[in-house]
Amino acid sequence: MCAAYDYVSRTDQPFFVMGAYTFDQCLIKHHGISHFYQFDFQKPGIPSTGGNKLIPVPAGTIDLIFAFDRNGCRGFLCGPIEQKQEIDIGPYESIFGLRMMRGAIPGFLTCSAADSVGQEYPLEEISVRGTSLEPQMMEAKSFQQRVRVLQNFYDRRRDSMQHCSDLVSQIRMLESESGGTLSMADLTESTGFSRSYLDRMVKQELGYNIRTLRKIIRLQAAIQDMASRTDGTMTRKAVEHGYYDQSHFIHDFESMMNMRPGEFSRLVKGKSYQGKVKSWQEGDSEVSQTSGNSRMVR
Repeated sequence: MCAAYDYVSRTDQPFFVMGAYTFDQCLIKHHGISHFYQFDFQKPGIPSTGGNKLIPVPAGTIDLIFAFDRNGCRGFLCGPIEQKQEIDIGPYESIFGLRMMRGAIPGFLTCSAADSVGQEYPLEEISVRGTSLEPQMMEAKSFQQRVRVLQNFYDRRRDSMQHCSDLVSQIRMLESESGGTLSMADLTESTGFSRSYLDRMVKQELGYNIRTLRKIIRLQAAIQDMASRTDGTMTRKAVEHGYYDQSHFIHDFESMMNMRPGEFSRLVKGKSYQGKVKSWQEGDSEVSQTSGNSRMVR
């Protein structure tokens, strides 16, 4: 299932890691899937006291999330967001998730990528009739078994996956490769289309404009950097990630994260962060674990 891929520590949802007792992940990077992940809010075997929360930050992606307790499983979709949010999970004790690549959405769901922005949908409300994932996920007990179940389910239906147009895919690729620093003038020159047309197409398919896409890409690069490096001043980090200056960096970061970058940097450094992340790799006959200190994705 997960053979021949690179397994690394990811930090695009840092508060998932910080709020977890342990954090497992399996990076896929094909057919619209970014990676699978799983975490427990507290040590396994200790009943939840409630009040558990998911705290996603802007990543421009759609997640299929399954929340488990001893009695059941709740499946729901979380669409892309433009600001950090808090989702009350209540008594659920553990989370298993599938993160899509930007702009991708499974074909067995009836909503579009644009319709999902800022939304949280129960899977039964937006699944094609006859689709039922919760019972299968409840039967799978380990992270590796859940990866197999969901990937098998997904692969049987991937021909109907909703794709972005070639133009919007090109825009996403160009902006991602530049780290969110490619200007609108560069995009119009590379694609041959006008600014207004490009922005309209991205808004129509992704649900947010090119400026927001660029901000999300820069934010993700910055939070990965701060979670993995201790060197460098805020000014240097701002310049490295395409911001005009330190003030621009602080303003954009605070508008999307509801905290200043210095506060986030101190928070992530004060937690046992990379040590929590376990990256998994499936061999010919069994799944083997790789170090949580794997190199970062860039």
